[in-house]
Amino acid sequence: MKPLTTYLSVFEGRLHKIKDDIKKEISKPKKERSKHFLKDLLSESKKLKKLVRDMKTESQKQCPHCGGLI
Repeated sequence: MKPLTTYLSVFEGRLHKIKDDIKKEISKPKKERSKHFLKDLLSESKKLKKLVRDMKTESQKQCPHCGGLI
């Protein structure tokens, strides 16, 4: 199933927001950090990062003959 590239900006915005949340959580002292929250944010950001990368390569134009990027 091909991802819909029309939602690319939505996923990029969400990824940016998650990265900001991770930075805020890491800036806290170690005893005040929520380990489970941080772990969930990191796993979600990893999934979104992969999805955004796949969507960007999907949206790039390809040569109809060789399949290479134009």
